[in-house]
Amino acid sequence: MSKLLKNLLFFGLNLFFINKQSGPSILMYHSVGHNQAFFTVKPKIFEKQLAYLKNKGFKIVFLSELIRLLKEKQDCSKIVVLTFDDGYLDNYEIVLPLLKKYQLPATIFLITGLLGSNWANSENISLPLLREPEIKEIILSGLVEFMPQNIFAYPKGRSNQQAIDIIRKNGFIAAVTTTEGLVNLNNYNLYQLPRNAVNSKTSRAQFIGKLSNSIDYYLKLKNFFGRK
Repeated sequence: MSKLLKNLLFFGLNLFFINKQSGPSILMYHSVGHNQAFFTVKPKIFEKQLAYLKNKGFKIVFLSELIRLLKEKQDCSKIVVLTFDDGYLDNYEIVLPLLKKYQLPATIFLITGLLGSNWANSENISLPLLREPEIKEIILSGLVEFMPQNIFAYPKGRSNQQAIDIIRKNGFIAAVTTTEGLVNLNNYNLYQLPRNAVNSKTSRAQFIGKLSNSIDYYLKLKNFFGRK
């Protein structure tokens, strides 16, 4: 689907669903900086996104807090979770100061075996990962929780029943995927929680749409026309 058509669809859907959220939205970020990776969000754009969340009164919580609320069947209205995959150094250099500015919490998934090294993504763009001193400082901020603890992020978002059985047996209480959509409060699997990707191509209309029912209706339209 072309970028223009995608933006037009989200713009139109947002007119109807901008204030309607039937379930929590878990956002998936990677890098925030000035590199050319597809998954990287520019700092100015990221700050505008945080400002929007703050100004619109969304309840931003740690991923672990969302899991608790889901397990206890608590109110999950207008909830958004900020997650960051891989643990890039810019999460300390750029993301943390902005989280402090807006006093918003976030969850970071680390590649534990590669701390302090560089990680090359699928585009072969190599970016530095967090080191132990930065991780300790981030923890002291009180605004970031690190995984793995007991919540798993599937590599490249791929999961199946065998993977679910393995992580459940190893003590994990939940897992996140890269499948988009809101968490369906009437029919969700704690081991296959959806996340909405935010990257360099995510327009303002798309970002806003990924916080509301717009994303679910967009996915339905995309699947419908994809079958034609």
